[in-house]
Amino acid sequence: MVKVLILVEGSTEERFVKEILSVHINPDEFSLIPTIITTKRVLSGPDCKGGYATYQKIKQQLRRLLNDKSAVAVTTMIDYYALPNDFPEVQNLNESDCIKRVNVIEKRFSEDINNPKFIPYLQLHEFEAILFSDPMKIINGFPGKESVLEQLLNQLAGFSSPEHINLDNPPSKRILSALPDYDKVISGTSIALEIGLEKIRKECSHFNEWIEKLESLH
Repeated sequence: MVKVLILVEGSTEERFVKEILSVHINPDEFSLIPTIITTKRVLSGPDCKGGYATYQKIKQQLRRLLNDKSAVAVTTMIDYYALPNDFPEVQNLNESDCIKRVNVIEKRFSEDINNPKFIPYLQLHEFEAILFSDPMKIINGFPGKESVLEQLLNQLAGFSSPEHINLDNPPSKRILSALPDYDKVISGTSIALEIGLEKIRKECSHFNEWIEKLESLH
């Protein structure tokens, strides 16, 4: 069994790993185990989890996961949007294309962690980008909101792929402006499940490259 530990940003990504990735990436051979980023440790109660800590906090948690000798690999599923300012290379980029930009950051991320088991992955630009792989599926869970489809399609039309939907007006804000009842945790994974992993992989090249790396593990 190939055990892969995944440090994720929050509950939405945790559900995505458990309910979609774990089912579709050969569950007979792979065990994908998500861990939500801990932003604050509390002695008298449960730790605060989800969202971003500083890069150093992320690095500490990755090192703990990398100490698990039974894990073949450790990876991440955290948003490129609102990365901590102390994240490697994030302040020094001149690349205009977001995929080239995120590849540079992931390379520096990998160099800084400096462990052969580590596979860096940053979600462009946040989880909701993958939902734009099929805007029709976004509105399916919102009866009476069929008129919103054109608005979502127009949002996507301005970009070469869902992953290019930008930092100035990120995917989640675009969905919320059209569907105020959208709930990231409840709706997000359900929509992604309906879209299907193959469609997401087809529309989101950077995401697909990450999945290919995981599938190649032995």
